[in-house]
Amino acid sequence: MKVYQHVTEFRDGDGIGNDIKGIRNVLESLNVSNSVICIKNFSKESFPIETHSSIISRFSRNDIHILNYGGCGYPLNWFRNLPGKKSFAIKVLPLRFILRIS
Repeated sequence: MKVYQHVTEFRDGDGIGNDIKGIRNVLESLNVSNSVICIKNFSKESFPIETHSSIISRFSRNDIHILNYGGCGYPLNWFRNLPGKKSFAIKVLPLRFILRIS
């Protein structure tokens, strides 16, 4: 099992980027394998960040996918069809909602 956090643009200094880093740190402290996947990477983080086009067929049905929704542009049909469990993490200031879709 691996947890993948998906986001359209990863910026390590904005609210969504900070949420992603926080979730990643918790998963790391629990020794859970995880990765950040984005379409555009604007981060200067030292941990590996994968781009959307580099990860086409690596997923298994044991994986967990979290779509960190902070903007438009992420290919939702592609995300929906990924094997494994999926969740949306929608940040609506000042509240944060997590919606499990499968």
